[in-house]
Amino acid sequence: MIDKYKSDLITTALELVRVELEVACSEFPPFRSAHEGVAIIDEEMREFRDAAYWPHKDETGDEEVEVTQLAAMAVRYLVEVCYKEDVPR
Repeated sequence: MIDKYKSDLITTALELVRVELEVACSEFPPFRSAHEGVAIIDEEMREFRDAAYWPHKDETGDEEVEVTQLAAMAVRYLVEVCYKEDVPR
């Protein structure tokens, strides 16, 4: 069992991911294929990696923002690819 502090942090993180996912779904069309979803997740992973490895560089984003976007795209992949039968793999 996890303590209340960590449980609250998990709740906050999941809420941030949910909000990011809703924004992305309203601004961009659904993944057209598994390959497209993987490419987008890969792009988000590279952006997160850059922000985490080189936080002092101005051109990298904030690692919290980037990892939230990465998590949102992973959930979007689950919803739009894994849980739908009509998406090409």
